Amino acid sequence: MDMEELAVINTYKDMNKIAYYIIMYLTGQIDKERLMKNVKEPTLDAPSARRKELPELGELMKELYDLIDNEVWAHVADHMQEIQNYIVEKIGENDVFG
Repeated sequence: MDMEELAVINTYKDMNKIAYYIIMYLTGQIDKERLMKNVKEPTLDAPSARRKELPELGELMKELYDLIDNEVWAHVADHMQEIQNYIVEKIGENDVFG
């Protein structure tokens, strides 16, 4: 597995974490500060491999952070779908979900 594939797979795992914390926030289980702290690492502070190998994906993740911060939930869902589509396009659906 090369660095690009690893970055994509790690991003897929990060998306699950992000979704978890968004649900926790929307259901009142955590506050905005904790939400932003927990989504900062996978979106902005992600491993340098993602930024180095896939700058477009790094930019998509930064945009996702901004959407979450501004609580634009409809766009957050669309953007997460866009990131998932990017992941599938990069390494194939079977490699991600299989």
